[in-house]
Amino acid sequence: MSIDDQNMVLAILTQAMLGAISSNVRMVAIDLDRPVWPISFFLEKDSAIDREEIEEIISTFEVGMMDVDIPCEGFKTEVFVIPATQPLAEVPGVKVFLRREAQ
Repeated sequence: MSIDDQNMVLAILTQAMLGAISSNVRMVAIDLDRPVWPISFFLEKDSAIDREEIEEIISTFEVGMMDVDIPCEGFKTEVFVIPATQPLAEVPGVKVFLRREAQ
């Protein structure tokens, strides 16, 4: 996948997240270098409301991916929702969202 195609995927995911990220979300990351793209949502605390929003984000992302002509036809994602009260660990892939946190 070319860098332009990767940027398109990241733009579609970012657009799907607009207005859906709460203050409870600490980080969102996606790894496009795997056959199944893991999308990780790190939450300050587990929340049913945030989990519903994440489902909406993924649905919107999948619909957005149907409208583009890039060579990732039949793409698959795997979504992880991770409560993370400790400092965030490094994750593979691209950080699509990272909350500013007090030091």
